[in-house]
Amino acid sequence: SGSTYSDSGLVNGVTYTYRVYCFIGSSNGENASVEATPGTVPGAATLNGQASVERISLGWSVPADGGSPVIGYRLYRTPGTGSTVLLASLTGTTYIDTVVLAGVNYTYMVTAFNAFGEGAPSNIIVLSTKEQDSPSVDVPAEPYFSSATGGNASISLLWNVPSDTGDGAITGYNIYRGTGRYPHSCWCRSRPAPPPATWTERSCTAPPTTTGCPPSASGGRASPSRMLSASDRLGRPRRT
Repeated sequence: SGSTYSDSGLVNGVTYTYRVYCFIGSSNGENASVEATPGTVPGAATLNGQASVERISLGWSVPADGGSPVIGYRLYRTPGTGSTVLLASLTGTTYIDTVVLAGVNYTYMVTAFNAFGEGAPSNIIVLSTKEQDSPSVDVPAEPYFSSATGGNASISLLWNVPSDTGDGAITGYNIYRGTGRYPHSCWCRSRPAPPPATWTERSCTAPPTTTGCPPSASGGRASPSRMLSASDRLGRPRRT
């Protein structure tokens, strides 16, 4: 005698047609028929992924649709020990995450949604990227140090430009000076390329240092040349 009815035990995704008649005694009234399809939210997808240099590639399976077509997917990410955020809303089943930091663990989860709402979460995966390996560099060959000539409070140096420049053009030379046995313990100054490959020492504005050369702009240094010794005209020995 009421005006509502709940029909249970149906199969999701199957369309059912209903018609309601009103009656008085043995006389039936008329009413139009209606159709309805029962359903629920999608099931859980299966998530998988792979980490490479500076990116994480993700993919997932299409879950059971719950009787209503899957409209899209929501991908969630948790960086390290941070908070879970919605990373992307998608219609496909793949995603490449490029906003990642090397060494950080990223936790991912995906859900599907349809007309009935958001479905159950997928399995959780944790991935992290690695830093890109530095490419090997073929450094220049050893320069040939041909002479060190003493002058008036100065010493002139001469060396040959190596014929093998490695993986690129030579961008400069590092010159070392010392009065002891190991001149490479005191960096004097950097002589920029290109040639002529000569230099006259009159004064060294940079203080002696034991920290070695400044970084090479081209990514690598050649082996040191041989050592030569010279004295200026005042008789002060300098080993180069």
